[in-house]
Amino acid sequence: MNVSLPKNLKDFVTAQVQSGRFGNEAEVIHSVLRQMEESEREREMRVFESAFREIDRHSPEGEPTAEDLAEINRIVTAVRGHRRERQPA
Repeated sequence: MNVSLPKNLKDFVTAQVQSGRFGNEAEVIHSVLRQMEESEREREMRVFESAFREIDRHSPEGEPTAEDLAEINRIVTAVRGHRRERQPA
């Protein structure tokens, strides 16, 4: 895979390698992509946590109701759909 970067990003990558933090340009890109992946997982968890807080706020205590389970299923389906949309064909 070849990736073209604008000059400011090329300069940033070069500076990271020259600083000794990374051994080469590919290591910089790998690090950034891992951070992006982790950031996306954290964002998805925040979406789940927020949705579940809403369910808890509006539901009686005890086991989840059928409505709770339906809402949880809707949330999971939406997140999975979002993931599929982002994946290359």
